[in-house]
Amino acid sequence: MSYSSQRPHDLVKPELSLPTTKSFVFVSPPIYLIPFEKWSSIVSGGIYTPLSWWSAYTKLKHSRIKYIEEATLRVAVEALCGLHQIIAKLPDLVRTTVRHEWLQLSIYDLESTIERLESRLPSTVDNCLVESKLFAVPVGSAEPFPDNITDFRPLRYRCSERLVMFIGKQ
Repeated sequence: MSYSSQRPHDLVKPELSLPTTKSFVFVSPPIYLIPFEKWSSIVSGGIYTPLSWWSAYTKLKHSRIKYIEEATLRVAVEALCGLHQIIAKLPDLVRTTVRHEWLQLSIYDLESTIERLESRLPSTVDNCLVESKLFAVPVGSAEPFPDNITDFRPLRYRCSERLVMFIGKQ
């Protein structure tokens, strides 16, 4: 299969668990986004369903004027969230997330945690988050975020003081 004939979901590794990954969004009130959720049907052997933000991107790429109504803030945020999840979960980019201070680690276990995340081994470091200015997503062996965002407790994860202050609870 050539690159041009592949569907987008064919390019994403199943071990990244993107269809079930929730991202915390730094907005008020806080919300989760699951930008790859429609692909969960593929995991269970279902049919491919295009992602709305991916479809909008494709339309805009080919004809910006014709599909200008597709260019919404929601589409842009969902696309950025999807990109953030891929960056956060790709083992090849662990050192990049550390270098840009997106991954919250202490100096004591820095190298061993990086090696475990790069090799996708179970980590002895619990619940690491990769945080940008807009999103936070669990990585490695971190537990997924609770279904209800009101049950989210930032101190259950290695996270920034900014996230703790944003949520206002421990």
